[in-house]
Amino acid sequence: MTGRKRPQTASPTTVIYSITTVSKLVNIHSRTIVKYEQLGLIKEEWIVVEEASRQRCYMPEAVERIRKIKSLTTDLGVNLAGVEVILHLLEQLERKQ
Repeated sequence: MTGRKRPQTASPTTVIYSITTVSKLVNIHSRTIVKYEQLGLIKEEWIVVEEASRQRCYMPEAVERIRKIKSLTTDLGVNLAGVEVILHLLEQLERKQ
């Protein structure tokens, strides 16, 4: 994604996952997740965890999107440029429904 968003303070009821947790849940390396961010395929959130500290976190929607990306690349052999096109088309279909 372009630019950094201002860190937010997580509410006690917000479900968020650290990059380490997402990496384990989806079984991919954390650097791969960062690469997906850099390509604009997923969106990270920056959460203030202490006064001067912030942590990269992911909402459940981002975790599901990472699972989709992994399935497209691993199971179907789609490259990341193709993944971007497929995800964009799926979003358009969802908006029209």
